[in-house]
Amino acid sequence: NADGMKRIKLNLLKRYNSFGSIDVLYAYNALGIYEAVRNKNYQKALEYFELADYNDMNAFKKLTIWLNIAICCYKLGNSEIADLIVKKCEYM
Repeated sequence: NADGMKRIKLNLLKRYNSFGSIDVLYAYNALGIYEAVRNKNYQKALEYFELADYNDMNAFKKLTIWLNIAICCYKLGNSEIADLIVKKCEYM
């Protein structure tokens, strides 16, 4: 149910945030994927992916997050922005 999922998400974020590590991006990325795939809530997914986008992460992690952001932008009707993000990823 929705309340149970909300509790799981909050607990997950609390645990990962308590690490004080960039690795919290994995939790945000997973929550973004869940919102996009399970709920088709691309706006909420985009919010999670944007939380995962840290400046000091390596290129592979950044590429993963940016491509997920591009997919959400496309699904939300922002194909020009999605194309720009994908083009930027090509030069990473």
